[in-house]
Amino acid sequence: MWRLGGNHWRVCLAGAVGVSIILTRPAASFVPVQTRTQGVSLHRGSSLKLNALDFLQGAFGMKAADPTEFEDKAPSWEELAARLSSQETAEEKETAELQKKGFGPPSHWADRRMFNLKEGEEPRVVLIRDMAAWCPYCEKVWLLLEEKKVPYVVKRVNMRCYGDKPQWFLKIAPGGMLPVAVIDQQVVTESDDIIRVLEEKFPTIPMIPDPSEPGSEAFRSLMRLERQLFGDWFTWLRSPLGQEGLQKQFEATLKRVESELEARGGPFFLGTRFSLVDIVFAPFMERMAASLAYYKGFLLLDPERWPNVCRWFQAMDSRESFANIKSDWYTHNHDLPPQIGGCATMSSARQKEIREEIDGEKGAWGYPLSTSRNWVEPWGVKSDSAARREAARRLISNHEAVARFACRGVGIPGRPPVSAPKADPNAKPNEAWVPQVDCALRHVTDLLLSENKQQKESAVESPAPEFVSRGLQKETTECLRYLQERVGVPRDMSYAAARQFRSHLSWAMSGIGAAPAV
Repeated sequence: MWRLGGNHWRVCLAGAVGVSIILTRPAASFVPVQTRTQGVSLHRGSSLKLNALDFLQGAFGMKAADPTEFEDKAPSWEELAARLSSQETAEEKETAELQKKGFGPPSHWADRRMFNLKEGEEPRVVLIRDMAAWCPYCEKVWLLLEEKKVPYVVKRVNMRCYGDKPQWFLKIAPGGMLPVAVIDQQVVTESDDIIRVLEEKFPTIPMIPDPSEPGSEAFRSLMRLERQLFGDWFTWLRSPLGQEGLQKQFEATLKRVESELEARGGPFFLGTRFSLVDIVFAPFMERMAASLAYYKGFLLLDPERWPNVCRWFQAMDSRESFANIKSDWYTHNHDLPPQIGGCATMSSARQKEIREEIDGEKGAWGYPLSTSRNWVEPWGVKSDSAARREAARRLISNHEAVARFACRGVGIPGRPPVSAPKADPNAKPNEAWVPQVDCALRHVTDLLLSENKQQKESAVESPAPEFVSRGLQKETTECLRYLQERVGVPRDMSYAAARQFRSHLSWAMSGIGAAPAV
């Protein structure tokens, strides 16, 4: 009917990197650049033994870094939690309570969604998806469930490159592919088949238009157009040769998309009627916008060239389902290459500038974030203060796991390595540095929650002496940078909150570098 093609993507995705949640549980990580042992940088493959390091340190008067030698003047987590509670709006508190019970806006962290179920009733659907919210096929089913308001339970499974799948999962899905749904005790694999069964069993709020509806005649052709656009994007993104021709082919198909959106008046593909067409386009259009900007310098979100595409994105952002589960461009551009076997760069000055901005280079993640800069990626409507509170909430709720995770930055790489250059689920954190990292994270949270204008202005001028504990060492900076580069959206927080968190981590790192020793 409208089965997906492009199984090459599915095969690649099956071996892609799945990172468990950094800010909600002890998480898989990304590979540290080097191992540090007793203050000496020990690169992978080094034959130095610990006793040799001890000898060298003694012979040359080298002093090992002592993580216990620092002054801790950061507020306690209890103090920070109390301050957050006093600052949260009534709506924020109510939303948090609703989400714990399976209601309210959608969230990556929700283990169940109840919608209109009566007390005592259980959802008929179990959705099994990837842990990191990276899989576009999982996202497609996720969006459908949210839009149809079908109650469901969520289970999360690691992607294949993180080791063996759990046995309970392989018993119901021997192929190991995601997503999988259990609907009325029936196991359904493949996203298209899951969608078909959901439409049949839950006909309320249909996503496939009835033949009598305006625009329904275009439904099948639009579903085929989505596969055409996907194929042209995928080929251009991965191919290092003939890029100009591949770009022309992609643009020709994108012009058809632009025309189809205009033909029925928009903002959606079937006019004002939101449908399955929008749901299947959304995960891949989201990834196209991110990857083509980063690797090709091509802006899909260009209102002069693609006004109807931009209008469609704005309409999608207005939907609670998409707005709360979409990712950011940094996350996409670092999770895509291991999933699809690499991406080919089409170098230009514009592409380099965009890549640097997305990667936080040249001050893009500096503190404070620039309000005058013309950012290529929109970050939504959440206010800066609300975004800072969200970032603080995520830290406070799981600070122990976050600090330990960050200490992988000076820990021991895991064996065997995995395919993604920044992923290392088996890494061992150097827990000796947890107290210093914990202290630094409390400083970060303190500034996130600061309502003192003078303190914020002083933090810009001089981050070190007044606000950062003395004696925090370069190993702590490495841990914070490791964490900064691995904040994922929506896995850890929204993009608006991630921007603030990355920026405030930059403030802490600059302060540690300038603060005097104890």
